[in-house]
Order: sequence, then structure tokens, then C-alpha cells
Amino acid sequence: MEYSGLAAAPLFQTLTPNEVAELASVCEERCVAVGETLFKEGDAGDGLYVLQKGTVDILKSAPGGGPQRLATLTAPSVLGEMSLLSNAGLRSATAWVREAVTLVLLPSSRFHPLLKAGNLAAYKLTTEMAKVMAQRLSEVDEQLVRLLAHEKRGEELAQFQKVLARWSF
Repeated sequence: MEYSGLAAAPLFQTLTPNEVAELASVCEERCVAVGETLFKEGDAGDGLYVLQKGTVDILKSAPGGGPQRLATLTAPSVLGEMSLLSNAGLRSATAWVREAVTLVLLPSSRFHPLLKAGNLAAYKLTTEMAKVMAQRLSEVDEQLVRLLAHEKRGEELAQFQKVLARWSF
């Protein structure tokens, strides 16, 4: 498989061309039409997707209402990375195709054996995913502090703090 699409994604930019090619060798290319759902919240995760062309909305179910858009992604972007790292492997959100997409799937079933074998490219990609998730967590922390300081939604925020308190390693 051609690996230039992977190399364009920021998550892969610390990898050498040989390492990107090594990961690309276990990837699959997919095309998904506008209006289709790439994956649904709660589905079993099948791997990480690298968006090469098109636009995808990331949606999360809102209590008592319809889906809430969390983000709109355009190429080159990565989505579904949590399924590579999570033991449960369930999708935390829905990915809906806003504009027809071409993407590359790095399947969990092919990535995990690389990790177990000590593959450097797999380790480097995992490190990059950890950095992105740490940055996201930092942003959530900042948002929580702002909400605690300015909002009167004490009970809801107290529940959120309990969730964060369980985030230990």
C-alpha cells in the first residue's frame, strides 16, 4: 500500500519513511460515501483511521437529546485512535461522513501483534497517540476549571469530577 497518506497525518510525522511504510503494509484503504456512518458510538473498535480526503463529523450522544457534534475533521486527520489503546475497544463517539472520504484503516488486529513483537514503529505511534491524549486531557482539565469557576451546575460538575477521579494508572 502507498504510505504517503499516512506520512501526511501529524500523528505519523515522527516516524521515518521506512517505519511509516512498515505500518502501511498492514493497512487497508477504504472509501465511504457522504451520509454514511463510519462507526457508531458503542461499536467495537476495529482500529485507527487516517482521513486522506473528505470530511467527517464526530458526534456524541447527549443525555435526553440528539447527538452533539464534538468536532469536524478534514484531511489529514486521525480518528478512532482510542480503539487501538483501549482494552474494551468500544467507540466513544460516532463518525458520520459529511463529505465523501478516502481513508486508511490501521486495524487493531494487525497493530497489536506489532506491539507485542516490539516493533519500533508501533511503539513510536503509540507514544504519539499518548501525547495527543495527554494534550486533550489537559484541555479538558482547563475547561473543567473554567466551568467550576463560572457555572452554577454543581451537581453535574461533581459527577464529572468523580469520573476524572477514576482516571488513574
